Amino acid sequence: MRPLPIFGTEAKLPRRLGRLSYEGVEVFSGPRLGIVVRYAAPAAGTKADCGLYDLGLVDLPSDLEAAEVVEVFRQACGDVLAAAERGWYLDMELRASEYLRLAEEDPEPQFLFASFSYRQAGGPDTRFTGPRISHLALRVDRGLINKVRYTYLQGPGDEQAYQGCLAFLRDWLHVVQASPPAATE
Repeated sequence: MRPLPIFGTEAKLPRRLGRLSYEGVEVFSGPRLGIVVRYAAPAAGTKADCGLYDLGLVDLPSDLEAAEVVEVFRQACGDVLAAAERGWYLDMELRASEYLRLAEEDPEPQFLFASFSYRQAGGPDTRFTGPRISHLALRVDRGLINKVRYTYLQGPGDEQAYQGCLAFLRDWLHVVQASPPAATE
């Protein structure tokens, strides 16, 4: 396996973030597509997919208002909406698209952020076809697109689940920013 962006090796990936446990990492053919790290709490129907990649773009700014970053975010949201058009998601609704501050006292937002509600289309690998909430958070760290898709079952515990998403994003951001540079950086 080639070195993972930021972390270097799979052993350096955190085993628990927020309320979720590490499930695995998918390494794509090159930095353009990078990696996706999966964290989950399967019994609760919650998962987070964390991508680190560059799409072949060089010198990506970390400024959330930079046109290049906003365009990458729009494309990521468009990918979710396109999946709905292909029938993978049903009753798709874009609920919010905004800048996200992980704490009210933060002077600057940390992520571009969108929220979707939908139902998963049935299939052989589908565990739950009821309503879900999915949040897409995106920023740039160390020249890489840092994208998190955090999904949970919609229901009476939505506020607690949303707070779980924020806790996960805080933990993920901390480990991405605090990790010493990998040999490939």
